[in-house]
Amino acid sequence: MRNLIVVGLVVSSFLFVGKIKDRFMAEFQSNTEKSISHTVLDLDKSLEGVNVLSIKEAWTNEKFSPNDFFPGTAFRVYQARIFLELFKEENVFGQVMA
Repeated sequence: MRNLIVVGLVVSSFLFVGKIKDRFMAEFQSNTEKSISHTVLDLDKSLEGVNVLSIKEAWTNEKFSPNDFFPGTAFRVYQARIFLELFKEENVFGQVMA
């Protein structure tokens, strides 16, 4: 049984390595460049006309448009920012809604 699981993992890793690599490349580009909307479009043609946000933009921008796209890490940073803002305004941590 163990050998079957190992063989299955090896085969599935070969099948999905391209998609996983593309996803990591898009994520790393969004984290290393200030404005990457043109460079990510080369990787993924489905994001045409979409503004891909970096981590810095997710943390600092005051307003966002409907065409803004948050990659995974930028979205988590934005969630942390919203939590911290709510926590500063009202101590919402640990309260139960009534």
